[in-house]
Amino acid sequence: IVDGNVPSYSKHTYCNETTSLKCSPTRLIVAKCDLKQYRRKRVRIPSTFQHFPDPTMGASNSNADYCPTYSNVAASCVERYGPNSRCYDTNGTYPVCFETHCNEEKHAVEVEVDGYSKKVTCDYDGQMISMPTRTGIHFECPPIAVVCPNLICPANCAGRGICNYNLENPECECFDRNVKHPMCIDDEIQDEAQDMAKSHATVVQNARNFLLVLESVAMLWLIFG
Repeated sequence: IVDGNVPSYSKHTYCNETTSLKCSPTRLIVAKCDLKQYRRKRVRIPSTFQHFPDPTMGASNSNADYCPTYSNVAASCVERYGPNSRCYDTNGTYPVCFETHCNEEKHAVEVEVDGYSKKVTCDYDGQMISMPTRTGIHFECPPIAVVCPNLICPANCAGRGICNYNLENPECECFDRNVKHPMCIDDEIQDEAQDMAKSHATVVQNARNFLLVLESVAMLWLIFG
C-alpha cells in the first residue's frame, strides 16, 4: 500500500476498500478486504506501518504489517467445490470458482468452465476470458505462481539454486551445475525423500491394520459378549 493506494503489481494481494468481493491471495476462498479503522486510542498502528493518509486505517491484524488483504472469508467456492477448485476474479461484482488443473506439458493453468466443450487454457497471468453462460462477464486468469507453484521453480529451488524469471517459463538454475533436477536436489536427497515416503506409507498401513484388528475385536465382543 502506498499512500492508501494499491500498486498494480500487488493488486492480487492487497486492498484498500471493503465494499467489493475478491479472491483471497491463495485463490481458495471468496473474501472481503480486512481493512478497518482503529477508533480506540489504546490501539494504535505503529507509525512504520501506517499505509494510509488516515493513521487510524489499517488491516484488522498485524500479520502483513497492517497492510489489508482479501482475507475475511465471505464465501466458499460455490460453482465448483472441491480440492481442485480455485477462485477467479471477474469484471462483474462477484468472483467465480472453477475446477483448476496444472498442465506441466503446456506449463499453464487449465480451467473447466461451463459452456466450453474442453478445458480453457490461461496463456498468461491476468488474461481475461469470456464466460459463455454469463453475457459480458469475463474471468481473470490468476498468477500461475499462486495456483500452480510447482510449475514455477518448485520449492524455490530448495535453497540450492536461484529462479531465473527472465525465461519464458522460469526455471531453477542450480548452484551445482551437475544437478539437473527441477528442484535442484541431488540423487542422495531424492533417495532420502523416497525412503521417507516409503516409511510414511508403512506407518500409515500399520495404523490401518491396527484399526482393523481393533474393529474385529470389537465385533467379536459384541457377538459373544
